[in-house]
Amino acid sequence: MRKISILMLAVMAMISCGNSYKAQDATLTNETDSINYAVGLLNGLQIKMYYLANDSSDEAVAEFIDALESAYLDKEEQLSDIAQAGRQFGTSLKSFEKTGLAENAAWTVNEKLLLQGLVNGLHNDSSVMTPDAAQAFFMAAYQQKAEGTADKAITGKCPFKVKTVELSSYNDSLNYAFGLLNGSQIKLYLLADDEDGKDTEEFIENINKGLKEDVRNPQVVAMGKNVGKAIREQEPVGLLGIQGLETNYDLIKQGFINGLYNYTEQFDMQSAGAYVEAAISRLKYGETKAEGEKFLQENALRDGVKTTAR
Repeated sequence: MRKISILMLAVMAMISCGNSYKAQDATLTNETDSINYAVGLLNGLQIKMYYLANDSSDEAVAEFIDALESAYLDKEEQLSDIAQAGRQFGTSLKSFEKTGLAENAAWTVNEKLLLQGLVNGLHNDSSVMTPDAAQAFFMAAYQQKAEGTADKAITGKCPFKVKTVELSSYNDSLNYAFGLLNGSQIKLYLLADDEDGKDTEEFIENINKGLKEDVRNPQVVAMGKNVGKAIREQEPVGLLGIQGLETNYDLIKQGFINGLYNYTEQFDMQSAGAYVEAAISRLKYGETKAEGEKFLQENALRDGVKTTAR
C-alpha cells in the first residue's frame, strides 16, 4: 500500500448518531477487568487533556466512541488508499463549518473557490496561482489578521474540471490558495502515476461523499478508528500485545467514556497508570504473582481507587 503524505489535514470520517454514552462506575471483579478499564480510562483522559480540553460535549464523546466501536467491530467500509484520502479530505472541509478555513475562526470558508483551487491543483493548473505562490501567500496569512467568521454551511459539490476563477478579495485568495496547495501536494504524493485521470476522479468522488458526512471533531474520530482497529488486531494475541491478557472491550470502552468526561471515581490518571504499569510488569517480565497481587491489593486501598462488586 502507498503511504499518503500528511498534507495540511489529518482526518478521518464518521457519522455520529446521537450520544447514549454516560460516565459511570464499571464493575471490576478481577485484575483483568481492572487493567482493561484502566487502559481505556488513561487513554480517554489523555484525549480529553490534549484534544478536547475545550470541548467534552456529548457530541465529541459520541463521535469518538462511535468511531471506536465501528473500527473494533470491523464495520468500516473498505476503501482504496485514494478513496480513503478523498473521503478524509471531504470530511475535513465539512468540519470547517465549525472551525473556519484551515481551523482558523477568522477565515470564512468560500466553498466554491476552495474546491476549484483543489481541482486545479490536482490537474497542475497554474493559470490563477502557482503552487509556490499559494504556499507563500497562505503561510504569510498566518502572520496577519483576516476578517470574517466561521459557521458557513458547506453544501456544494467538488467539481471535476479545471476552471479559471477570479479572486476579488483577500478571503477569496485564502480559499483558493488553500485548495490549490493541497491539490498540488495530493497530485505530487498520491496521484503522480495517474495517467488516465481515473484515480483523480475516484478521489474527487470521495471528497463529495465526505462532504455529505457530519463530523465535527475529525481528529478525535481518527483516533477512535485507530484505537478500535488496534484493539481488534491485538485481541488474538492479548491486550497491549501481552500473551494471555484477555481483552474486555466493554470495559475498555467505558474507561474511554469516563476519561473523556473526566470521571475519575474508580481510578484517576496517577493510580490507573501505576496499576497498569505494575500489572504489565508482572505479566510481561515475570515478577512473582504474590508480589504483583500484594501491590495491587495495597494500591486498591489508596485514595482515588474504587472497586465495585458484581
